[in-house]
Order: sequence, then structure tokens, then C-alpha cells
Amino acid sequence: AGPGVQGFSSAAGPAPWAPSGPSLVASPELIALVCVLRLFVVPLVVIPIVYALASARVIPPLPRVTAVVMLEACPPSAAQLMIMVILNAQRAERAASQLLFGVNVAALPVLMLWIVVVLVALQSLYGLEPHESS
Repeated sequence: AGPGVQGFSSAAGPAPWAPSGPSLVASPELIALVCVLRLFVVPLVVIPIVYALASARVIPPLPRVTAVVMLEACPPSAAQLMIMVILNAQRAERAASQLLFGVNVAALPVLMLWIVVVLVALQSLYGLEPHESS
């Protein structure tokens, strides 16, 4: 192997993406903050905006489309969570995995709550009645 291939190093020194230093650990406070922001604050901002757009008929008056747009704001996105962690540190693999695990565990019951909120909003927007099975 030529210079610079083994161990990510070259004559100019290690590459900027080369592993170095101890890995970080996500603090419980960081996990809690990201959980609150991603699972509560984002949906609390997005769902009313989508509701207003649907009320103004900017979004097509289709309950399924409105439901999908509203629910897209509720579950955490791994890409967004990774960006949050990477912005806080360069060596964040362990912190990222801890954060992703914590947020996804918290997302399960929270997503059920948001589904209920979205169904109530759809009922208000479109006058939908619960379907009764016979």
C-alpha cells in the first residue's frame, strides 16, 4: 500500500475523517432534549400549519393526504437525529447510536398519541365519523 492508505494517514498528517480520540457518549440530558424537540415540538408546530393549509384548501381536501402530511412530522428521522449529534461532536458514533435508540423507543407511545391527534383533526376538518364494523 502506498503512503496515506494505511491508517488514513499521509505525509500531511491524518485525514480529517480519521478516527481519533475517545468516542463520545450521549448524555441523558441530550437524549431527553432531542426527544422533546423531535417528538413534541416539531409536531406541535407542523400539525397546526398543515391544519391551517387544509382549512384554506391549499392542500387538496383529501383526508388521506392530510393525514400523511401531518403524520410525517411525528416520527423521528434517523438522518435528522444524526445531524443533531454530528453537529455536537466529530467522534459521535456511540452517542448517535444511543440517541437513535432512545428517541425511537420514546417514539412508539408518542406516535400513537399523534395518530389520535391527527384523527381528531381530520374529523374536525372533514366531518369524518368513526367507521363501525358490522
